[in-house]
Amino acid sequence: MRQKAKELQHTEVQKLSSLEQLRKDLERFTATEADSTANAAQVLSLSEQISKLQAWQEHRWRLWSRERYLHLGDTNSAYFLRRFCSKCLKSHVRSLVNSEGVRLTSDADMTKEVFSYFSATFAHPSDLSCAQDQDGFLQVFAGKVSMEQAALMDDLPTLQEFTDVLCSSTKGKAPGFDGFNLDAFRVVWDFVGPSYVRATQFCWRTGTFPKGFLEGIITLVPKVVDANSLSKLRPITLLSSIYKLFAKVIAARLSLILLVLVPRQQQGFIVGRSVQNNVLEFALLHEALKREKRSASFLLLDFAKAFDSLRHDFVLKGIAALGFSGSFVRIISSLLEGGFARVIFNSRMTAEFPLACGVRQGYPLAPLLYVLITSSLILHLEVMADAGNLQRVSLSVLETNSMWKSRTERDFGASAQDR
Repeated sequence: MRQKAKELQHTEVQKLSSLEQLRKDLERFTATEADSTANAAQVLSLSEQISKLQAWQEHRWRLWSRERYLHLGDTNSAYFLRRFCSKCLKSHVRSLVNSEGVRLTSDADMTKEVFSYFSATFAHPSDLSCAQDQDGFLQVFAGKVSMEQAALMDDLPTLQEFTDVLCSSTKGKAPGFDGFNLDAFRVVWDFVGPSYVRATQFCWRTGTFPKGFLEGIITLVPKVVDANSLSKLRPITLLSSIYKLFAKVIAARLSLILLVLVPRQQQGFIVGRSVQNNVLEFALLHEALKREKRSASFLLLDFAKAFDSLRHDFVLKGIAALGFSGSFVRIISSLLEGGFARVIFNSRMTAEFPLACGVRQGYPLAPLLYVLITSSLILHLEVMADAGNLQRVSLSVLETNSMWKSRTERDFGASAQDR
């Protein structure tokens, strides 16, 4: 055993010496001014040898890090455990004020309040008065989706689609509650990919999904410093990787047609658009009204708990009104109405509860469904403007360019246009 270790150590020293010598030879050949075929071939040969030795060196570093980890043992684990405990302590909520104004301090009482609050938030809406006018309100969606677009959303997801989405996903993202992220799927995709696609195709055809597939863990992110009430905590849902990958394929398809379906006034969450355009248009419109000495009213609407309060029946009716076929509507219905969640609070897990309302924040389809359905409000304002009940205030392209130039020169100087 000792003899084998000595031989390995001797081999490593030889390879490291060879690597240093090859680097010196490469520098010497590249510094030579002679441009001959033999010189070029020698440089290429040296580069290949250096690449192989560098790959061996990186592999040896990985092995060394594992050996060092095994040598450290509990010392290394204790370090990360202290980091984890410190992070949990910082995010620990020491008291909560419930809806009646009573301050809760025990973990058991706060966990019970968390469960009651969010199970009620995502419960089926008890107020059905607005549901009576949904069909009439969604008439503005009629005929928006073509037969080709509806067929695109109905097709079975393919292995190539999943592979493209997996390869284009951001690396290094946090794992889901199952402990895996999409990076782990990339490593074993050649092995598990075909089986995963066959399973999701079966779910697509039947419109049913396993219960664990639709599970979510809600973690609470404070909206303000020292948040002491649940209304000041934003619920972010952690989903399993197999669920997120499936939802990303649907989102990739839906993104292809959102530019056509959603009015241009909606700039957020749409590929190729930016919410900064709305800010710029507002600034230019304000400037134009001041120049022309015209009066106007600006109304800022903020939807309270926008994602959490979106009704499932309204979403499904809106998708059907747009012209999507029953197959796609059935898939969305299964994903929305079959979902359930639990809340993790102060390292405690609540009981599970159904998600009968809202679209989950952290869900790849959530922003797309939200802007798709809420665009009906923009379309209704357009209908009111066409009927003469509202007056449009618009700027021509020439006027916009002229105003932007003058505003830039005023704020940044005349040379800003050249820069």
